[in-house]
Amino acid sequence: MSQANVIQRKKVKGTTMSQHQLNKLRELHIEETLITSPLPFVEAEELDSMSCIQLEDIEVDDKHAGTASASPFFKPFRPFDHEMRESFSWGWLDLGEGQAPRVYAKCKAGWFMGPWQEVDLLESDELEIDIFGGTAWRRMRCNIRETCGLTLPYRCFLDYSYLHEYFSDILFFPKDEEKPHLACIIGDTAISTDNILRSEVHGAVALIKHQLRSERFSNHHTKPVMLYTFQRDQYARITQAHYDAKIGKIVLRQSRQFDLRGPKPTEDAWLLMRWILNTPVGDTLIKSEGDELPTIAEVEEPALSPLRPTAALSASHW
Repeated sequence: MSQANVIQRKKVKGTTMSQHQLNKLRELHIEETLITSPLPFVEAEELDSMSCIQLEDIEVDDKHAGTASASPFFKPFRPFDHEMRESFSWGWLDLGEGQAPRVYAKCKAGWFMGPWQEVDLLESDELEIDIFGGTAWRRMRCNIRETCGLTLPYRCFLDYSYLHEYFSDILFFPKDEEKPHLACIIGDTAISTDNILRSEVHGAVALIKHQLRSERFSNHHTKPVMLYTFQRDQYARITQAHYDAKIGKIVLRQSRQFDLRGPKPTEDAWLLMRWILNTPVGDTLIKSEGDELPTIAEVEEPALSPLRPTAALSASHW
């Protein structure tokens, strides 16, 4: 069989599997369930019913760079020097009391968009980050649904702002269109140290379903997504997710909380900005028979339990 025929066969198989996976997720009505619940968190049993599995945390600090506990699909931007900190430090606000809950997260997330600001609105399209070598990502914040067909997580109430709310209106695409990675920013009115938030599950499902719909990535066995969740203006957290065809579930990993409290940017804030400016990496492309996706029959009844796998199990899939 010619190389061209092999590649085409893999793409056809990948497209069939992606559609099967997408149909399974649609049948669960996960997003509808998440939106209608009044609770901000998702318990382990409910996570299981949504065909999700949570593995060990992502270690985001530099001392863990390159280790198995760090992210295998997203590489953080280099450490910021003094000049970069000077360029991006403006605009950090402490809103104080009295604002609607959703405003705090939106305001804090806005500071992290500084690198995507244009250097000169009139003369060129150069961004602030371009001065320092540029970024691997394109940012989209207008007409996302109309442009690419993706509906980002949104659960807000005009008249009941004291209820749990979350929203997303910023999406990131890799500049390298061959990369199957995707990322977005989420604002949440809840603060969670340990439990995964509904907004984080909602965001992961929405982005993964969007990637599964795209035939462009049918020759990739893994399509990673990353969420940056701002918990009011006090904390933030990273969630990395992908659909694992071998176990038939969405795999979730989270970072520790980033502490964003204070009158000026914290060290955690600079670290989080480096992660938002990451480079998509990892071997996601099907290259050989051994890399291929399983058949539909092989994933109809996954053999692995979804409830808190052991370290050995999690290592085998990462």
